[in-house]
Amino acid sequence: MRKYRLEFYCKRALYVLACFIILIYNRVSWAESECDACHAGAKALKMGLEDVYAGIYSYRFRHNNVDRECRRCHVIEEFQIRPESELYFPGNTKEGIFFLTGLSLDKEYELELKLKRTGEGTLYRKVLKFKPSSIVVEKGDDAPPAVKTIRFLGIRKGVIPEGLLYFETDRPVVSVVEFWKDEHYRERVSNLKVFLKEHVVRLSGLKDARGYRYRIITMDVFGNRSVSEGVLFGRKRMIENPRTEVVQKSEGLKEPSVRLFRPSRSADLCLHIRAPEPVMVSVKMREIVEHTEHGYGLQSARYTNIYVCTECHSAGISHPVGVRSTRADVEIPREMPTIEGGVITCTTCHYPHGGNRPYFARFDFDRICNMCHKRLE
Repeated sequence: MRKYRLEFYCKRALYVLACFIILIYNRVSWAESECDACHAGAKALKMGLEDVYAGIYSYRFRHNNVDRECRRCHVIEEFQIRPESELYFPGNTKEGIFFLTGLSLDKEYELELKLKRTGEGTLYRKVLKFKPSSIVVEKGDDAPPAVKTIRFLGIRKGVIPEGLLYFETDRPVVSVVEFWKDEHYRERVSNLKVFLKEHVVRLSGLKDARGYRYRIITMDVFGNRSVSEGVLFGRKRMIENPRTEVVQKSEGLKEPSVRLFRPSRSADLCLHIRAPEPVMVSVKMREIVEHTEHGYGLQSARYTNIYVCTECHSAGISHPVGVRSTRADVEIPREMPTIEGGVITCTTCHYPHGGNRPYFARFDFDRICNMCHKRLE
């Protein structure tokens, strides 16, 4: 009996020792081949990187396994197919702005721009590679867009007759046109995809424009708005085409003006194109994905600062996340980091890897709210 008991305890001791050796081996091999091979100690400082692990090991409270699961939160492990997005200018135009939405500030993208004339092949092609985080931010002004040169061009033939309203603006805008005879029943036509300076709007079902009123609502990329109202003219003449412009075609197309910028208070980018003559424009865009020491790239800021947290914790349990504050009495200090130009995340108030306060709070609970909400002081 004593012999069997001795063998039992010996086997258990060997099992515990084996588990301990495996843990140590995994920890050492991971340290030599994974994140802390570059982000810890003297090598990190030599490469100009932050020694993340020195901070983690100094915390009084530490997140579970945070020093050994970096890839879970930061690295894209599997290749993800991201479809190309394609945008078009409606018809021929000289100047306009595309709004490029849904981009991550810390990703890299490739943009292909093509310009054509009607009935011809590609006259101009340009490929741009960029990171949204490196694009210049523009504040713009507070002046509302000016609507000018408003003309009712007539009624076009077709199965469903439609009136054609032409107007120009002093800057590229998106627009909504309302028209009505009866105040209680309004038709609405909108262009909310591309910011243009020249606009031709088709007013469906118009057989006679007499007695109709219209209202044009415009907005530029900085959020400035304007409203113009008027009365359609009672023209009965029918027209074949909305507007024709005689253009002296050259052998080639002169270099257009192309620039990227980010409006203030927005995480989206704007692609501003100004061509020397009316052209058709198409834009294709894709995310550049390559396999590096960071797998297939680093996760987006929203993923690492919000979505990973909400896998275990309730979202916004003490404060909303994924929102941008625009209130006058709220001012977020630099000590409380945000993403995408002011979006509040879980790590705005909490350290992600650990901390010296309960719940990894960046500041004591008796003052953390007052850091942003000045009226609470």
